[in-house]
Amino acid sequence: MQPSSRHASEPSRRRRRTTRVAVLAAMLAIALTAPAAAADDTGAALPNQYGQAGVVRTTNAKPRPHLSLGATTQGFVTYYPDFLVDGAADANALVGANVAGGVGLFDLFEFAVATRAASNANSARGASAFSLGDLYPSFKTGVAIAPVAFGLDVRAHLPTRFDAAGVDFTNSAFTGQGLFSLDLTGSGVPLRAHLGGGYTFQLGKVAAGIAAGQGTFEDNPNFYDGIDGALLALATQQWFYDQAIAGLSLEVPLPFVTPFVEAWYQAAIGVPDNRGKNTGAYDFLNDAHVIVTPGARVRLGNAVALDLGADIGLTGNGGFAAPALAQVVEGTPLNPLWLARVGLTLQLDPNAAAAARPARAPDTGQLRGCVVDQSGQPVPGAVAEGAVLLGARLVTDESGCFTTPPLAVGEVQVLVSHPLASQKLPIGGVLAAGEVTQAQLKLALVATAKPVAATNGGAAAPGHVVGFVTNKDDVAIDADLELWDARGPTPAGKTAAGAFDVEVAAGTSILVARADGYLALGTEVHVDAGGRELATIALKKAPKKRSVALEKDQISKATKVPFESKRARLQNTAEFLLDEVVDVLLQNPKLRVRVEVYSEPAAVEAESQKLADDRAAAVADYLIKHGVWPARLETKGVPLPAGEADKGRRTEFIVIP
Repeated sequence: MQPSSRHASEPSRRRRRTTRVAVLAAMLAIALTAPAAAADDTGAALPNQYGQAGVVRTTNAKPRPHLSLGATTQGFVTYYPDFLVDGAADANALVGANVAGGVGLFDLFEFAVATRAASNANSARGASAFSLGDLYPSFKTGVAIAPVAFGLDVRAHLPTRFDAAGVDFTNSAFTGQGLFSLDLTGSGVPLRAHLGGGYTFQLGKVAAGIAAGQGTFEDNPNFYDGIDGALLALATQQWFYDQAIAGLSLEVPLPFVTPFVEAWYQAAIGVPDNRGKNTGAYDFLNDAHVIVTPGARVRLGNAVALDLGADIGLTGNGGFAAPALAQVVEGTPLNPLWLARVGLTLQLDPNAAAAARPARAPDTGQLRGCVVDQSGQPVPGAVAEGAVLLGARLVTDESGCFTTPPLAVGEVQVLVSHPLASQKLPIGGVLAAGEVTQAQLKLALVATAKPVAATNGGAAAPGHVVGFVTNKDDVAIDADLELWDARGPTPAGKTAAGAFDVEVAAGTSILVARADGYLALGTEVHVDAGGRELATIALKKAPKKRSVALEKDQISKATKVPFESKRARLQNTAEFLLDEVVDVLLQNPKLRVRVEVYSEPAAVEAESQKLADDRAAAVADYLIKHGVWPARLETKGVPLPAGEADKGRRTEFIVIP
């Protein structure tokens, strides 16, 4: 691309050239006013007015929080002892600042406006190039579905006139961007990423008639060329051409500081060959602006953050230590090799302080409650429940007491019940931080006859089984209870709010629960003389379509009982079939079955026999632990001979006459 032949000898013409626009350059001016959060999510509490996220140009897809207000200011500076003018040590200094304010509405929309001022002084060119009063209104909408967010950002650049008051609408520009953000801080990973891309439409070239072929670039008063044009474009940060833009930023929220890095690409579109550098063809890699910006945000308070960073220009100026006019693409601003930035953000959202304040573990205490009966004796098996326990139920131990997990300090109350009590009564107190509050409750128990399973001559003292009947979601179920022993089933009463306290003979027995709409299931219990055993029976909904049915000589089933390969261990899915087998056996208390397991042939017959025997025993063991009295079962392992291998392994439940 060849440099222009028009230079400083045309001061009157340069004065006519008003500022060109580039929304992306405007975004550059709104830098480092973003919300890089501390680990306590300060970023959510201190978002940038223009929607950035702790980075300079890449926009956060998530709008500002609901009805939040904010203001930010940011300054930038760069200095070169020898800059653009060939053959002269032209010291050059660029300084500038911007101010922005914005509002977020309903977590869906964000409106903002910003203005900037900048001045570029060059010792070899005399007068400074100055820009003041540009306006950058913006609108953003987005939706967040954690941990991602998608958004659309539309903004305008309304530049000031050159050497005149007011806005030059003929040189305005408009940018639209698609946005994507990923925020992993909610899952404990300190990382946020933002990706955006879009297009800037430059109105100035259309106003000059260039797009319609009715004029030339030289006829457009907004077009900057030559040394003074390049310096003015640097101060105003305005482009003449349309631009394609894209950016990626990463930030790592840590306590009190958030390091970040951004990579930004901005390329002019529609540059004529005679306006490029050297060869005349615009290079979308070397001539485009590629900028990397490392930096960090430091939180100064609950609503204030300080941003520090530096732009590092990788392309767009020929790759030299200082730009040369021959490397400048006329109609685009220079891309300095470095530019320091410092910003300050103030969040005016009244909720920001609370959001930014480091999380503090709440003070907790515990309640130890003890339950006694009318005579003052401890009541084991009483149940404590309440909203503060978040669905948990606590059972009193042998001393009649329970202790809650840590709860928030203050007044707390739970309700205590017992299968032998006619009502639930409250117990509680005022919890103090780090202390265990003691409380006692007298519960009136109703004397109710309880069945006692026979023991060896009835000499051994009976024990108790206490616990709950629930569904798979741990919701209490009112159920009918029965005890199984060698004599068969004996009614054992009903649960109260799912709880039970059943007196049983010392030794081994089986407690079975039945409820409408559920499969009958039980549990094997072992109680010492005078002892107490805790048990929970989790009932399962009866399937609408049964996989198991009782026939004349067997319990048929729709599928095989699944075992692990070459092992006697049941797969987890076996429970769905075997629970139905348990239900059939419990519904038919006089039924006895033989569990026959056929295993595939093995090289050593003894190994095949052992596998078959062990698998039959595993099935019987499951049935016993879930409610079937052992005397009702027999087992038989059958290793298949080689000639019957096609029948495959299988499990059958044969009715014993």
